[in-house]
Amino acid sequence: METLLIYESMISKFKFWSGGLQTGMRFRLELFRLDEQFHSHQRQQAFDRAWLITQRGEKVVMTSSNAGYTLWVCLRSSLSPELDLHLDHQMLAFSH
Repeated sequence: METLLIYESMISKFKFWSGGLQTGMRFRLELFRLDEQFHSHQRQQAFDRAWLITQRGEKVVMTSSNAGYTLWVCLRSSLSPELDLHLDHQMLAFSH
């Protein structure tokens, strides 16, 4: 699985609760949670971390900005099938 690298300006951020306040983002009708942030000089470390996550079978998007790089992990990766179906329904409603 490859890591998609996009400009941070292409995403929509939001906050959600999961054992505490979390930061999420939406990109291409998919929801992601913030995993880790890196300074601009840590590009290789960011890609190394993304590779490790994809080796677990999880989908990762990396965003870049002037400040650095942010890794986002797909929320579906850790959802139960029941929650995944609910998310599908919610995303369909959200996209209209």
